[in-house]
Amino acid sequence: MTGAPTASSTLKTDPSEPSLGPRGTAIFVLAVLVIIAALVYGAFVIGPWVIGIAALATVPVIYVALILISVGR
Repeated sequence: MTGAPTASSTLKTDPSEPSLGPRGTAIFVLAVLVIIAALVYGAFVIGPWVIGIAALATVPVIYVALILISVGR
């Protein structure tokens, strides 16, 4: 007698798919915090226009990230 599929039986993990892991997650979060701290420091030392320049500089990076996500990489 087979019942309805459960959540644990329907979830299949692909072993070939890379996983970030806890160390990679910690490094990513630390990098994001360092970048935010640098922007805040620059805004206080140089002026608030630093945030606008940083936002303008990240536009190409965001475009590349969106292209890679849409392609599936």
